[in-house]
Amino acid sequence: MKTLFHSLLSLLALTSLLHAQNNTLSTTVSALPDYDTGSGMAARIDTLTLTTDTPAVHAKPGETVGWGFKFTWASNAGDRVSFSTSTCRGDLTPVSTSGYVDIIGEHGGNQDNRVHPGTTWETAFVPVTQGIGYVTIRPDAVAGAQFLGEIRLTFSIRDNSSDLGNFVGSSSITLPVAITVDPPDPTPPAAQTITFDPIAAKTLGDAPFSLSATSSSGLPVQLISLFPDICTVSGSTATIHQAGTCVFMAEQDGNDAYNPAFPVFQTVVISKQPATITLTGTANRSYTGTAQTFGSLTTPASLPVTILYNGETTAPVLPGIYLAQATIDHSDYAGTTSALLTITDTTPPVVPTFLTWQNQRFTAPELLNPAISDPGADPDQDGYINLFEYAFGLDPKNAPTPAEQAALLSMSGDFTDGTTTVAFELPSTVPGDVTFVVEASPSLGALSWQEIARRVGNGAWTGPATAFTTPPVNSRTQTLITESGLPQPLQPRFYRLQVISSP
Repeated sequence: MKTLFHSLLSLLALTSLLHAQNNTLSTTVSALPDYDTGSGMAARIDTLTLTTDTPAVHAKPGETVGWGFKFTWASNAGDRVSFSTSTCRGDLTPVSTSGYVDIIGEHGGNQDNRVHPGTTWETAFVPVTQGIGYVTIRPDAVAGAQFLGEIRLTFSIRDNSSDLGNFVGSSSITLPVAITVDPPDPTPPAAQTITFDPIAAKTLGDAPFSLSATSSSGLPVQLISLFPDICTVSGSTATIHQAGTCVFMAEQDGNDAYNPAFPVFQTVVISKQPATITLTGTANRSYTGTAQTFGSLTTPASLPVTILYNGETTAPVLPGIYLAQATIDHSDYAGTTSALLTITDTTPPVVPTFLTWQNQRFTAPELLNPAISDPGADPDQDGYINLFEYAFGLDPKNAPTPAEQAALLSMSGDFTDGTTTVAFELPSTVPGDVTFVVEASPSLGALSWQEIARRVGNGAWTGPATAFTTPPVNSRTQTLITESGLPQPLQPRFYRLQVISSP
């Protein structure tokens, strides 16, 4: 019967492993003389050394931590080591009742290795990912809890007499484990948004008003005025100081749980206070050759006022009708009004005469030459004497333009039973020393012409014929002269217009 002696030479205490690096545990197996041979061999001494990396002293809830193992085996008889018991389990006893862990320790497969007498065999270091041993912290473990326990690894030794060998002895090594639960990773700060209520338009002089802004996180929102000269804010109350546009900003800087919020802006328009303007001196003015202006009164009093006349700052001088627009020019008050400024020229008009027309149209030498400047002269040889050109506003030195010529020749007649109407054009404004005479004749004989209508200057038509004048067009007026009680329409009727210089 085979006798087996084994003794565990050393086991390290748990407390010595809590913070150790490269922890090493050893066990020695002593065997009696070989059972099969009965040769009474001296007791064989085999030593197994287990090295493990430091167990993770700290772990977070839900985290898995583990260890790898390295075995050193020495035998004076060339024995074999076999890890036929490759799984060992143990429970960790919680130091604190605030949590617990599950523990599983495994070795992936048997090891059957022969060591020659006096030599040492060493396994490769097995990574944690191969599941040599690991501990999973339960997700509900409380930070600060500590868990203590052990993992037991059992092995057996056989001699080298055959492939399987005779059983020599067995032993085990216990691996102490101590884990402290760390707080979980902090939750990333959440996003937050700001809701900032719109602000209604305000007027300078309005009472302080409230601003309303909230954050989705419930954290307090800070309100800031970006234009403190116009309005300020204290807490959530805004105060107006002057007219203009004010912008408020709402911000929230966040904390450990929330990121800072994007700032939100609200704009409010602060209108000026209304004021009134009264223009003074608005009665019609007479032309004096100097600038004419309006005065102004305001409520409140003494506010600065800008007055524009037809859009210009310069006051008018010449006769005419001007639109005066008055505007209050103040940072805190607003008001406008308008009125018409009428300037009338009361100077008697200069009455044109043929003499003044001559002096304007001819040079001094030409005035001394009757063939050029007399009323009956025709210096431009266009068929119209100077008196005619004076009456019709033409240039005595240049022939009429086509348009002027067409107007001069625009004479037409309408003949009906017993009635004849002749139409021709005259200047809208005629000098006072010019007389127009319309004559009619049944023939072109010199003694048969009879006067039927006459007009002196811009006066009324007189004579047996009826005269009618249309409104002016292009500085010309059409005049209709109508004769009644004439012979049958087949009888010829001739008309001519004479221009006579009035005394």
